[in-house]
Amino acid sequence: MANTIPDIILDNVSYQDVNQLSGVPVGTKVLLQFKGSGNVRVQLKPFQPASSSTDGLQLISFEMYMVDQGESIIWVKGSGRLCVQVI
Repeated sequence: MANTIPDIILDNVSYQDVNQLSGVPVGTKVLLQFKGSGNVRVQLKPFQPASSSTDGLQLISFEMYMVDQGESIIWVKGSGRLCVQVI
């Protein structure tokens, strides 16, 4: 098991770069878990999505999503805490 990475606090203003905020290199296999209430949007792409974009996955409270190795930058928009764990 990899070392625990501090949770990312999502601000619900714009899509936030999970790789940059967590220090996990782009393309690393990770497990995401949304620990807030409501939901968050997840998009995998090389550039920041428009803040109004509703594309991508939607995760609800405590739902998990695995991002495979070799994927693009992980962008998330929502409000609350996001756990990022290297697999």
